[in-house]
Amino acid sequence: MTTYADLPMEKWEKIRATNNDFKTLEDKLGLELSELTLVSIFALVDPVRPGIKEAIAQCKLSGINVRMVTGDHLDTAIAISK
Repeated sequence: MTTYADLPMEKWEKIRATNNDFKTLEDKLGLELSELTLVSIFALVDPVRPGIKEAIAQCKLSGINVRMVTGDHLDTAIAISK
């Protein structure tokens, strides 16, 4: 999701100051409550490549421990790995 807000500099500085300069995720939530306009919603498709299941099985047979590294949410990563 992409959002936009056209704020005067004074208002922006006030929001930043009252939200700890956006140092943590919790601080950034204050910005989400600041008159944002929805610009777009988008999604990425990154399908599992053909042959991955067989390649992982071959690695396991060869004694190689396969690990998946991802930035996905844990539930998403588990679903993909299955």
